[in-house]
Amino acid sequence: AFVAVTTYCFDISVLELFLPLCFGFALFLASSITARHGAKLLELLEQQRAAVLQGTPATWRSLLHAGWGGREELAAICGGEAFPPALAAPLLQRAGAGLWNAYGPTEATVWATVHRLQRTGSSSSSSSVPIGRPIANTALFVTQTEGLGPGVGAEGAHEDQTPTAPVGELRIGGAGVALGYHRRPGLTASHFVACPRDVPDGLSSLFSSTVYCTGDLVRLLSDGDLEFLGRADHQVKFRGFRVELGEIEAVLEQHPGVA
Repeated sequence: AFVAVTTYCFDISVLELFLPLCFGFALFLASSITARHGAKLLELLEQQRAAVLQGTPATWRSLLHAGWGGREELAAICGGEAFPPALAAPLLQRAGAGLWNAYGPTEATVWATVHRLQRTGSSSSSSSVPIGRPIANTALFVTQTEGLGPGVGAEGAHEDQTPTAPVGELRIGGAGVALGYHRRPGLTASHFVACPRDVPDGLSSLFSSTVYCTGDLVRLLSDGDLEFLGRADHQVKFRGFRVELGEIEAVLEQHPGVA
């Protein structure tokens, strides 16, 4: 069974609700109380003999703190915010069918990249866990000061021809990119920009007229994976939700008790 623990207000719930229905999985919708309570969620996973579970790092931590011993048949997906390297080893030991780090903004329709962690290798011991490579029908670009950097590639593209790029902002193109923000033309214009003219061979068919500027800083590693390095602005993630620190600061400054 595919156990869905994410509220429908969060975009990654789209995968939990529709993927099992498309591929013949049984789907069990966990209550909000169960999803937030490690011991209750652990019990549910055993009752339903879960084969797939997707969750934020907070969800996985709650399971570990509740004493979860793992399932040999479970495939685990971690996403919604940066993957803490300290979680890699304990999850690899417990998710017998594989562990994936998934990355993607809502504007690119849930996930845009994925990285499968290995029980041996640098992923569990390094200072960060790679966000991996683009999923099917997705192409990525890393911006540089002079403009768009080289394409990272896509499923079916020749990634071995892609040079290593410096640190820059990640831009996403492909079938999953949204048209823009509803009734917010200014914000749309600043975040959805023109498609690069020099799209590499094999990638041009993936693009509409725009790419999405994520505001996320990344680096292309020598093995072709992307490494997430943080934000280009002051936005942070809290329990999977975007928080603009500048907006919080502006509200606090209006309080008479704040000098």
